[in-house]
Amino acid sequence: MTQEDTHADRSETVADLLHEAGETHHQVYRIVDGADDDWASWYADWLVRLSELPGLLGVTPSSTSRPNHTKEDRWTTRPA
Repeated sequence: MTQEDTHADRSETVADLLHEAGETHHQVYRIVDGADDDWASWYADWLVRLSELPGLLGVTPSSTSRPNHTKEDRWTTRPA
């Protein structure tokens, strides 16, 4: 297996995890007609804590992993 094959397999697995997250979110929030104002946090939490993503990446992603990260650095606080 070449490095390109490994990269393609990993990309496909990540794509599958994102699809699974979407399906899971749909099931969880169908009771409120899909209303979830904080959907991005739900996806991030599910991917980091409940999926195989950290093992696949070899690291647990964290929003606080950047140096000097503050609440004001979050994308949601920046103007569009």
